[in-house]
Amino acid sequence: MDRHELQRRRRALGLSQVELAKLLGVYQATISRWEDGKVVIRHPRILDWALTGSEKARAWGDTREGMAASKQERGDGGGEIPGDDQFVGVGQ
Repeated sequence: MDRHELQRRRRALGLSQVELAKLLGVYQATISRWEDGKVVIRHPRILDWALTGSEKARAWGDTREGMAASKQERGDGGGEIPGDDQFVGVGQ
């Protein structure tokens, strides 16, 4: 991934540099330096995975509220999405 692709994908997601930095756990200045070409992206594959995950989440409306709303619209449930602590593991 080069700096131009990073900027294009960030903008397509509708994210500011600050928002992307928060998602990635880096400083906004790091995003700026990557996009300006001042610093080489050291782990482009990991950055690509993170952006791909964000793109898929955006496409599927992958939030607890969004999933609940979609479920209600389809008529297949009460609209409450269980929290992580409510899932039962295999063999329990």
